[in-house]
Parts: sequence; C-alpha cells; structure tokens
Amino acid sequence: MSCSDLRSSPLHRNHLSVKTITLDDAAYERLEALRIHSEESFSDLVKRVVPQAGTLGAMLEFARLSKTADLPGNDILESTVEERSTTKHDPWAASESSYRQG
Repeated sequence: MSCSDLRSSPLHRNHLSVKTITLDDAAYERLEALRIHSEESFSDLVKRVVPQAGTLGAMLEFARLSKTADLPGNDILESTVEERSTTKHDPWAASESSYRQG
C-alpha cells in the first residue's frame, strides 16, 4: 500500500492518531465482553464505558449507565454523592473552632 493509499483509507480519515496498548488475556476478555456488537471498535468501547476524569457526579452517572450498577456499594456511592451535592461543607469552619478550643 502506498502512502497516498494509506492517507485515503477510512482508518486514516477517522483517526488523528493511533496508540498501541498491551493487555493480558484476562483484561482483553473483559474488554471484549463489554462490546455491544462485534463491529464496535475498542476505542468506541473505551469512550463509552470509561468516564472522563471529573466530578463525583460524573462517576455516579458512569455507575448508573454501566454494567457495574448492581455491584455492592453502588448504593453507598449514590447516597454519598447526593448528600454531598446538597450539603455545602465549609472546610474552614472546623479549623476555626478547633483553633479557638486549643
């Protein structure tokens, strides 16, 4: 395949860069099991199931949408996120009272 053929291929047009990662067999099998259909690319799969770094709310949304929703502890995660979303904690309040008492 010539360079011009490569540049016009669907792979080149759809992806700015490609990275190679190495997985052991167990990790590959887990990833493979999460594919919606055999046509789903691993890039699309990772973008679908791995949350972007961010807030607890993003983590909660990930837990709700993913197959981890029935894992033990998700109810604790959900209640903690909801509690922290409605309760605004003043980190300085505890420090000031501790300072005054000491």
